[in-house]
Formats: sequence, structure tokens, C-alpha cells
Amino acid sequence: MSKSKEKLEVELQYKRQNQIIGAVALVIRDVVKWGVLASIFYFLFRSIQALAGRSTQASIDIDIFQGFGLYIFQNSTLHEKIEYVVIVGLLMWGLLERKLRQDAIKRLQGRSRELESRIDPNRTSSRLTRRGTTNPGDQP
Repeated sequence: MSKSKEKLEVELQYKRQNQIIGAVALVIRDVVKWGVLASIFYFLFRSIQALAGRSTQASIDIDIFQGFGLYIFQNSTLHEKIEYVVIVGLLMWGLLERKLRQDAIKRLQGRSRELESRIDPNRTSSRLTRRGTTNPGDQP
């Protein structure tokens, strides 16, 4: 059963509109993306240009760790304090990513095991734990 000429023309019109809308959306996305990037560089340039030829000296030390009373933070510069915060933050991020990965393995491992046993019922297990870590009995 073939479509009538009117239905084909309407379908073609919708496809053209969809392509036009998609193309306009891509152009708008690129204009916004590159416009924001150009604006950042423009204002960065303007701020540097405003200071050009002037002698400016600023000593700003914001002691954000004063309340903690930690020796390592009390006797270090702001730069060193920021380094410590970044290191601790990255360490926490790594540990969180590891936990999320292990939770995903635990959630998905039952389905994987079922599909593998369908393909080969005689398949032996790798003896990993449900979270994908090495079995404690296998460690030296």
C-alpha cells in the first residue's frame, strides 16, 4: 500500500523543517560557544590593557585556613595551601570514582554472569568478588 501524494508531500515538508531547525540549532550552539570564549579573551585582554604601563603591586593573602588551626596550614603560603586542598580533593575524587565503579560492577555482574552462562554453561568463574575485586582467598 503506497502513500498518497499529499501524505508524501506533508512528510517531506516536516523532514525539511526538522533539518532546518536542526541546522539553526547547531549554528546557535556554535555562536554561543565561540562567543563566550571570545568574550572571555576580550575581557582578559581589556583587564591586562588597563594595567599596561602602570606599576602595580598587590599583596593579597587570604588566610582561609586560620580557623582550622593546623600547623601545616599556619606555616605555609597561600599557594601551598591551595596545593594541599587540590591534592586532598583529587584523592577524595579518586576514592569516590573507585567506589562508584565497584558499585556499578556489583549492580551489573548478575546479568553478565547469566548471559555468559547462556552462551557457555560449562564456563568457570573468575572468582572475583561481586564488586569486581580480587577474592581474598586468592591473595598471597
